[in-house]
Amino acid sequence: MPPPNPHEEPTPPGPTIPTDEPPGLFPPPAPVNPNPPAPDRPATPHPVHPEPDPTGAPPGPAHAPADPSA
Repeated sequence: MPPPNPHEEPTPPGPTIPTDEPPGLFPPPAPVNPNPPAPDRPATPHPVHPEPDPTGAPPGPAHAPADPSA
């Protein structure tokens, strides 16, 4: 960036544009959950739904096994 020109008047700052954003870099923290899960009831894992193979190939490894002679 070139040095400022001493013969040029400085540019005044632009107007402040109001926004709905909270001040600072981050929004305020989320509120605390009023109904936390019971500690004796662990979360139920989601069941697995395998996608059908469009090629009709039998299930097996995704690639050929490594060559043991290499």
